[in-house]
Amino acid sequence: FVVLLNVKMGWPGVTNNPLTIFPNIAYIAFPILPYELFMWLPIVLAYYAEKPTEKITLPRLITFITYFGGIYGGLVHYVALLSVLSGIPHLDEDHGICTALPPPTDGPWCELLTMHILLAVPMGTYFLYVMYVEKKKYGWLSWEGDNEKVAFFFRAGLVFTTLGISGELPYFGQFAKVGGDTFDGTGVYAGTTWADWYEGRGYIEFISYMSWLLCGLYFLAKAAYHKKAAHMVSGMDSCSEKNAAGDVNM
Repeated sequence: FVVLLNVKMGWPGVTNNPLTIFPNIAYIAFPILPYELFMWLPIVLAYYAEKPTEKITLPRLITFITYFGGIYGGLVHYVALLSVLSGIPHLDEDHGICTALPPPTDGPWCELLTMHILLAVPMGTYFLYVMYVEKKKYGWLSWEGDNEKVAFFFRAGLVFTTLGISGELPYFGQFAKVGGDTFDGTGVYAGTTWADWYEGRGYIEFISYMSWLLCGLYFLAKAAYHKKAAHMVSGMDSCSEKNAAGDVNM
């Protein structure tokens, strides 16, 4: 027996626990994430990675995905993590992150939403560290390293695979609970919040995260391919140098 909650809850509220400010921030921000744009983001990046222009170069794509991973994957999800911690030891609709994004059913929503956050935060933290290191080397919003394609495809693969699979987790929980009815209403992530989205937006949320996951796997495969190609070229250059040195000695 499935209980469909579908309740639009109000402000999470603030208690004497200072961390309860963060569910209120999440309550405002997370329901308005632009999934309609998100679903196209990795596709656009994949296109320009293969066909860069004078303005959209690979170094600029590397900078973009690095900052996107650090800011969205890290800083934004820090708000979500602090929202989770505000409700510890409870993981339910009355505590923590689920006061900002209420569960659409009585399934394992809060647990899987928390898992999404716990997967996103380490990835985002890694990119914040990369931003810090590369800012010291190249300055803000700049990248001047080697193996541009390996760098871009690996970073894009890490960002989109992590956020794609973790973002789908709450959907998988809903599928197990209500099947195709998961897509009823105005979304899984935002359908029980203050945001009055259009009917069927759940499809867009789901496709967005699936786009990220599939493109992320594609990016990782491309990174492996270009890394192998770079090693082969390096090996051939090394052999050429040795042969040239042998010819001189002769």
